[in-house]
Amino acid sequence: MQNSLTKKIGLSKSVLQIIAIIMMFVDHLWLVGPVWRVYTPVFYTITRLVGKITIVIMCYFVAEGYHKTKDLSKYIIRMAIFAAIAQIPYYFAKHGLNITGNFNGLVVSMFYDRNVIFTLFVSLCLLTVLKSDYSLLVKLIGIVAALILAKTSDWSYYAVLWVIGFGLFYGNKKKQLIWAAVVVIIHLALIVIDPIMTIRETGEILLITICNVIASLGSLLAIPLLALYNGKRGNMPKWIFYIIYPLQFVVIILINIVF
Repeated sequence: MQNSLTKKIGLSKSVLQIIAIIMMFVDHLWLVGPVWRVYTPVFYTITRLVGKITIVIMCYFVAEGYHKTKDLSKYIIRMAIFAAIAQIPYYFAKHGLNITGNFNGLVVSMFYDRNVIFTLFVSLCLLTVLKSDYSLLVKLIGIVAALILAKTSDWSYYAVLWVIGFGLFYGNKKKQLIWAAVVVIIHLALIVIDPIMTIRETGEILLITICNVIASLGSLLAIPLLALYNGKRGNMPKWIFYIIYPLQFVVIILINIVF
């Protein structure tokens, strides 16, 4: 009864993608110079909190894409291409256009700060390996390689964990959503550990840590939205997020140049 009701009145993939895109814009407001000048800790926390919805939704659809794509190889290649396209605008929107050092230094710096589509690409590759008939040794090597590659990428291990969990538990939404919540708890725990040690040593409460902990709870907001997913595709173009993702950074760069 509940499943049929969800399918009837639930949210399509297109609706969830629109929500994810809007929340992504809100999350990245901190990169916009004119907005940053009027930021307050409360404003920062709220925008980052609702922005955390995006990553969970995107991880869910990457895992679903693995199961539904007609050509997995092309899916992986397209993801790699979009990750490469997004890297330059992502880096300069985040770090500004003030380039110091030589070209090689810039390339190295970009390599150690990769965008979230790259993280999703790595996650998709790992899911492919884990779902294959490869030996346990190959799968272990795949896990280690994925964790190394994702370490300095946006959303790091957490995106990998979400994609893997959503992919391995595909077809069982209850287990998928429980897994999503577990990853959020892990994320929160790791955010809190280092500042706790600092507070013990200095006696100071770090405001930014409190803001980040509260903001990280935003990932939980994606869970009820995914629970309402009715399995329908909707009318949005298949790769709309991967096109809009780098374009938003181009807009941010232009705004910061003008102002």
